[in-house]
Amino acid sequence: MKKIKLLVVLYKETTDTSETILSLKRIFSDIFIDANFELFLWDNSPSAQDLNSINSLRKECVGLSEVRYHHDATNKPLSYVYNAILDLYENDDYLIILDQDSSFDKKFIDEFLSVIRKDSPELILPIINFKETIVSPSIINYMKGHYYQVTPYGYTDLKHLSAINSGMIIALGYIRRTGFRYHKDLINYCTDDYFMREFRKNGHSVFVLKYKFEHDLSLSTLNDNSSSLKQRYKLMKQGRYVVYSDNIIDWVAIRAYFLLHKVYMAIKYKDKDYLKV
Repeated sequence: MKKIKLLVVLYKETTDTSETILSLKRIFSDIFIDANFELFLWDNSPSAQDLNSINSLRKECVGLSEVRYHHDATNKPLSYVYNAILDLYENDDYLIILDQDSSFDKKFIDEFLSVIRKDSPELILPIINFKETIVSPSIINYMKGHYYQVTPYGYTDLKHLSAINSGMIIALGYIRRTGFRYHKDLINYCTDDYFMREFRKNGHSVFVLKYKFEHDLSLSTLNDNSSSLKQRYKLMKQGRYVVYSDNIIDWVAIRAYFLLHKVYMAIKYKDKDYLKV
């Protein structure tokens, strides 16, 4: 029986308000007979969840063999959280990473299980929509990303493939084989960029599900301009500097890229403040 771990990182959400937790409650009200699922809730919120709500979640989710809850009010970086989880579960089979604000149903889990009954891809990805646009998986050429017009399904060439964290299913055999860990200098942006860049170098296979779900992207040029968008853009830029820090060529190239990209953002949003980000 496959051992599947689910990770949800919460921040200023509860088990009654998080779209992801609500989805999991609906899905795991039933038992999956051919896989063992365990949920790890890492809570970075200032205040811990009420113990009764965690116990209620355990009772509702009879399809989860265990619900583990960890609260850390210091708001640890995602790279720290993900590495801690990889250390804890490295010897199991699959890790499903979920953000707190994704909505999906049982078909996501059913399709995932149907894939691993037949084969063992090292990475499995759902289709993620945001504002009627397919935002994951996506295409990347060195540093420049593009959205797919027609999304690939099944086994996919990973040479130019990128994806976001939410819904990402990582074979822990890949983690054991490569010793992968997230760069400790990453904070809360670009952990997915870093994972995918390393996976393009070292991964053997990626499978794209037909299943689609909605996910809210806080940082996207599909959003309207705002001070919040500018702040997230700055954090993303800092994260990309870490991702492309392997050598001097990458170090120079990413800074040159953002010199041009800030001009693009200033023109797109008619806001010269992007030039100062």
